[in-house]
Amino acid sequence: MSLSHNYPWQLITAMSRPLPLSLQLGRQYDAQKLQAEVHDVLTRFAAASQHGYYHDGGWKAVCLVAANGDYREDRFLPDADYLKTEAVPRGGYLESIIDEFGETKRVRILNLTAKKNIFWHIDDGDSVDEKRVRLHIPVRTNADVFFQISHEDERWIPGQLWYGDFTFPHRIYNSGEESRIHIVMDLDADERVRSLFADEYLAQARKRSRLRKTCQWLCKLYSFRPILQHRILKR
Repeated sequence: MSLSHNYPWQLITAMSRPLPLSLQLGRQYDAQKLQAEVHDVLTRFAAASQHGYYHDGGWKAVCLVAANGDYREDRFLPDADYLKTEAVPRGGYLESIIDEFGETKRVRILNLTAKKNIFWHIDDGDSVDEKRVRLHIPVRTNADVFFQISHEDERWIPGQLWYGDFTFPHRIYNSGEESRIHIVMDLDADERVRSLFADEYLAQARKRSRLRKTCQWLCKLYSFRPILQHRILKR
């Protein structure tokens, strides 16, 4: 199966090619080491359901860095102290990756279980063009995970480092039999972080900005009621 490409925001961004909404960054990680440590964390710590109406119950998190160091606190609290939680295996591979990025905000293990949806939504401010940068390291996925950022069909491989501009509408459907698990890091969009990005990508900020507001407005118009998410936006 595949997901449709007929929503108005998809048509808008598709007509603006070439304008990538995601970017694979240059770093690579050992997928087997990640899988082993993440499995251990998820075995020892209960994942909490994500906030919001834009999923159908299978989207859960354990925080590795969180507000006040609480592994259960997955909300973004701007004025909080962000500390490593007890879920981080000390001295392990996960901790070395977190330390590699220096000061972070939230770092979470996000798990979308089999046969579950994250419906169309936007994440305000989560763009290298704005306040925060959200980076993903896929840990476990399968060929039946369907992931779109507006018109882009994303295929992110375990161990790769990816950026997505989640201020644009995005959605995921895990139609497979296994969980889709990512490590997700939120960092301030400062010069240290921006140095990870190609100059060509950063130079397109103004063009993305022009499209962003229109796409956000259209997505909010379509999804203003949870019932629409389940009945209309599912595919």
